[in-house]
Amino acid sequence: MSICCVCKNPLKTRKIKANYNGPLCTPVYKKETYCEYCEWKGTAGTGLLLKEIIKEYNNE
Repeated sequence: MSICCVCKNPLKTRKIKANYNGPLCTPVYKKETYCEYCEWKGTAGTGLLLKEIIKEYNNE
């Protein structure tokens, strides 16, 4: 089990779709590790992207 270097919580894995298709045009997936807490808090991953978008929107 992997541990997050920031918050010391266990990392989880998820399947995400790759940018290409496999044989017979079937979608290809790859595994990505992430920390639920860091994404929720907005310090990494999609949570960080959302936080930046909100800041940019509020500054307009």
